[in-house]
Amino acid sequence: MASSLVEGEYLKPTSMSLERAMALIQGKQSKNVYQRHQKILHRLAQKYKRGYILSELSEVCQLISLINEKLKENSEIYEEPMDRLIALFSLPFLKEKASDENTYSTQVIETLSFLGKLSSSCSSELIQRSIAKAIGTFYVGRSKEDLDMLPELQGTSRSYNAVLVERSGVTISFIKNLQDTTGNVETQLAFIDTLQLLSYNSAVNCNHILSVRGASLICEEYLLSNNKSISFLSIEILWNLLENGSQIMVSEQISSMKSICTLQSLFNTLVETALSKEDKKLRNDVIMIVSLLAANSTKAPFVESQFLKDICETAKFSDRDQGSSVSSSSSKLKTLTYDEEDFEMIKSLLCLLVTLSSLPAALKVLSSQSVIQSLLSFAVSNDTPTDSGWTSAQFEELQLLSLSCLSSLAPKLSEDYISCQGNTRLLLLIEWCNKKDEESSFCGHGNSFHGTGGRDNKLAQLKYTLRLLLSVCGGRGEEWILQDLHEQGAIPLIIALLKDMQLAPPTGSHGNPITIEIESDALMVLSCLCENNIHRKELFGGYEGVPILVKYLKSGPSLSVNGDSYQRLFLSTVDCVWCSIVGHSSVEDIFLEEGGVFALLDLLNKGPSNIKGLILGALVDLCENQKAVAHVTAWQSKTDSINCWSLLAHIWRQEEMDMGLPREDKGTLVGTTLPLMGATQNAQGMLPLPTRHYTAAIEDVRENVRAKIYALCTRIGFSHPSDGINTEDKITLCIVENYLDFKGLRPTSPDQECLQEIIHCSEERAEEVTRQQHELIDEQHRRDLDEEYQFYEQLRDAQISGERLQEKEEKLILRTTNYKCLQEAKERQVTAIDASRPSAISLGERFHTTNQSSLNVTTFCSRNITIATSPMKILSENKIGTASQVAPATTS
Repeated sequence: MASSLVEGEYLKPTSMSLERAMALIQGKQSKNVYQRHQKILHRLAQKYKRGYILSELSEVCQLISLINEKLKENSEIYEEPMDRLIALFSLPFLKEKASDENTYSTQVIETLSFLGKLSSSCSSELIQRSIAKAIGTFYVGRSKEDLDMLPELQGTSRSYNAVLVERSGVTISFIKNLQDTTGNVETQLAFIDTLQLLSYNSAVNCNHILSVRGASLICEEYLLSNNKSISFLSIEILWNLLENGSQIMVSEQISSMKSICTLQSLFNTLVETALSKEDKKLRNDVIMIVSLLAANSTKAPFVESQFLKDICETAKFSDRDQGSSVSSSSSKLKTLTYDEEDFEMIKSLLCLLVTLSSLPAALKVLSSQSVIQSLLSFAVSNDTPTDSGWTSAQFEELQLLSLSCLSSLAPKLSEDYISCQGNTRLLLLIEWCNKKDEESSFCGHGNSFHGTGGRDNKLAQLKYTLRLLLSVCGGRGEEWILQDLHEQGAIPLIIALLKDMQLAPPTGSHGNPITIEIESDALMVLSCLCENNIHRKELFGGYEGVPILVKYLKSGPSLSVNGDSYQRLFLSTVDCVWCSIVGHSSVEDIFLEEGGVFALLDLLNKGPSNIKGLILGALVDLCENQKAVAHVTAWQSKTDSINCWSLLAHIWRQEEMDMGLPREDKGTLVGTTLPLMGATQNAQGMLPLPTRHYTAAIEDVRENVRAKIYALCTRIGFSHPSDGINTEDKITLCIVENYLDFKGLRPTSPDQECLQEIIHCSEERAEEVTRQQHELIDEQHRRDLDEEYQFYEQLRDAQISGERLQEKEEKLILRTTNYKCLQEAKERQVTAIDASRPSAISLGERFHTTNQSSLNVTTFCSRNITIATSPMKILSENKIGTASQVAPATTS
């Protein structure tokens, strides 16, 4: 066994070397020669110092398995050589050809699985730690500077190693080892450390850990370890499982009472004892894990374990009224300071309270711990001096976060909110926010997500205050809360706020998304206050709220294309009109005097399509007032000069186009069976629905604007003026007028005869409408033909008149230029005169002629004679000659 191997020289190992080593260890004559066994194993470790070759992995595993058997007999001899051989698995495997990675991938997976099983079966904790460290390093990989590779043997890539580790399932073996390893802390730390590496950015390994309930094991057994490194790594593993694995599975595994109690104990311990920055970061990580657990599991016993109570007590440390002085019941908070980590902890706890509030049993705990009162302590002006240790920027951030959390908690704990005078605090805060900058020394810092847009102003405070008011008033807002808000003077305060915002200059904060959101929320709060309450509507009109709404409406058509923020503002404005104006006659009259109906129709004409249904609904209810009907019918667009009927017809056609409803060129009906069903509705078919859900037909009437157009037309009437509306609009209004008839009836009885009769009537009605529509088209066609014929008659009369005039002029010229023609004309005239006289003369009567035979004219002579001059056009056409050719002394 002598060798001339020089230290550091690389000799390519052969399978014969491995076979000889196994033969030496197993031989009957040499099995007890332990020194020779150690020597050959060290020699093999030296030869494979750059890594094992892929083609020899099977023999290497056989050798290690043989050594493991010998290890049980004499651990002192074989433990150290085996540790050296195991440590070589941390190096990439060596490939002799580029195709070796694909060729030996199965052997690699089997080798890694073998090592995982070996870690369970091996009795030596040193070998177990060596296996864990080797697999972790092999998975993560080493830098090229740490590897001593030769050109003829290249190592496998890091991605190749990672994929095969994932496919080997070695993480499952390590989790099982943790279940069996209860003694040595170093061994536990090695496995925990490797599991943290394997779970980082690997969904496959995370799923393997979860498949054997590894999250539950780590949470229950290792979070409370006396070794801080194990606690840190356990938290990291849970983080990796939540990020890369299934959050639902993780939440299900760590939502048991034991796991929650473990998290609670660790949390309380860290809150009481955490002084270093690392411990505080670990404490904050625990809070985030609990937050993710609460968001994904509603069965976790936070209330039963009193974990929620501990969270509430810790979160109340941020209360500005408590400051740095902590009550005796919360003495565990004495180690808390005002550094950055504690600040992050308070913010995380406040968000956690919002998440836990979804648990039904949590509300009682939140109420008993006065969480609402603690959060409302921040609803004060920032000019007020505070005894707390937070900086002004930190206080502002906590203030905004508290207001945001109250938006979720206050509606659920409304009694606590009112008992703490929540409405009064918020209205005072709104009044402070509306003060001029020179009246207040505060300038916002604009830090964090909640402070966006609030730098050097109070917009952030105003935004979250109004959002909180809206959450309390809207949705499930109860009347007694609205009444309390009204009694505190909310209506005039909010109207004054909106008025000041409208008077603000167009530069600066005015017009940005935050300002628009503030205006929208303020209008929605007014809607909630005034809805279904005549007295508050009257107050709204008395405090000049109507002109403010009209101004918003008039700005709608020009701003409707500027994004979703403005569309939300218009939705809020129209909703405020509907809730705060409609239903009170005197306020409606003010709205009409301000031109509100015209502004609504202008917004309906030029505004976005998603608010047209709301505008139509408001107009329908507003037209219960006959004065409003007159305004609607008198409206005419300033841009395209269309009236209300044309506008409604256009919206109807656009809605049918969106539904995929077929129509002919002029808008007439295509079919008579289902004249109102579009392609979208037809594709839905018949779907089974629970009894509490509306059917598709009812949903169509509720959400489709066609029903609102029909209702509005019934208010203003279908007798539209003949001018100002074209034939296509008339055809559309004909469909609108028969909307309810086309919707049809569905009998409750399965009587087929009645059903057929209804269908037949509907078809006849549709055919009648189609006939009327075609008659309108034919009538229009006949009117066009009549106009064309009249125009043709005018042209013909003009042509005949011109020809007669020309003929008359030509005869005149002929008489004046040809004496013979003049004589003939004179004779014809005399003959005509004689023919007009009585043919017989009575006896005794004497006829006296009135003609002067000496006159050579064809006119009836009198004292004055009008002589017509020939037009130059006729003279030029007949080429009148010189004066010598004209007969003298002749006149017409």
